[in-house]
Amino acid sequence: MKNNYKKISRGFFLLAIGMALIAWLPGPAMADEILWEYTGLNLPQDADRLDNGNTLITEYGNNRVIEVTPDLNIVWEYNTGLNQPWDADRLSNGNTLISDEWNNRVIEVDQSGTIVWEYSLGWYYPMDADRLVNGNTLISTHNMEGSKIIEVDPSGSEVWQFYTYMYYPQNADRLPSGNTLFADGFGNGAVEITLDGTVVWQYGSGAGDADRLTDGNTLIAETGNDRVIEVTTDGTIVWEYNTGLNNPFDADRLENGNTLIADRDNNRIIEVGTAGIIGDFNSDGYVDAADLQPSGRPLALC
Repeated sequence: MKNNYKKISRGFFLLAIGMALIAWLPGPAMADEILWEYTGLNLPQDADRLDNGNTLITEYGNNRVIEVTPDLNIVWEYNTGLNQPWDADRLSNGNTLISDEWNNRVIEVDQSGTIVWEYSLGWYYPMDADRLVNGNTLISTHNMEGSKIIEVDPSGSEVWQFYTYMYYPQNADRLPSGNTLFADGFGNGAVEITLDGTVVWQYGSGAGDADRLTDGNTLIAETGNDRVIEVTTDGTIVWEYNTGLNNPFDADRLENGNTLIADRDNNRIIEVGTAGIIGDFNSDGYVDAADLQPSGRPLALC
């Protein structure tokens, strides 16, 4: 009995040491840990981390686009004549491309605030605009009769169009394959189409943003489900963040591996870690593919 008691005592002692070592060892940022936050906004629709480390924020409710430093100082602002801007991108030339929704236009402004390019959409409302590598601009639009994604050249000539009653594209990206990935606000999630409009991949429900990651997965801001998810091509969720979100409209995977989220109805921008929601850490602090748990949600194809 004494020997058994000694063995049990020694076991508890070793367990205690092991737990202490685990608590002491530094671990990767967990996905429910907010690493950076900018609050006090009014319906932020979009947020982009810039090359200089600042964050470009489209503030729909205050009719402005602002650039904010990591220590929360506004160093640039554009608000001249904007009417509920939906999206803004900092271009490689230093200018800013803005989807000015209720003015039915997309504008490019320089750092002084001068409009250097403008495209009018008549009675269509732009929600997203991306400058493509060929110099053209890809624009997601809608009106009361339907929605369309168009590509226009610098002269304003339309060179491609995807017109639909079925979808409500809130952002669109041209993929290296030539296909177009967009987020559908009507409940169809992320949708990938070919140039002739054929749907080749689809996942999820109402989404505000969808980005194809370098590993082939897709990052989706599911506004309808108040979460941001990363899914594989076969529909397996490999990462999810849903802590306290309220209508997240935009999500970007950053170079440091974290995720930047425009948490619109909470009036804030947050940066969160990306590890630890689904699966277990291995000795290197990464999630083993064998440990990933399938979501059980089917891949929706049409």
